[in-house]
Amino acid sequence: IPVIPPDLRPMVQLDGGRFATSDLNDLYRRVINRNNRLKKLLDLGAPDIIVRNEKRMLQEAVDALI
Repeated sequence: IPVIPPDLRPMVQLDGGRFATSDLNDLYRRVINRNNRLKKLLDLGAPDIIVRNEKRMLQEAVDALI
């Protein structure tokens, strides 16, 4: 999946030192987390129904990003 440049999905510092991120960053994070979880489930030999569900959730995360 192509990743857009950081300038187009900035992080803004808020009062108190906290940061607000672009919604795009959260969408990319969701795709990465779902993909990592799917890989772990496959490595562990998880039941097919769990793997299929994780694949569906990964696809939904990609769809939301695109």
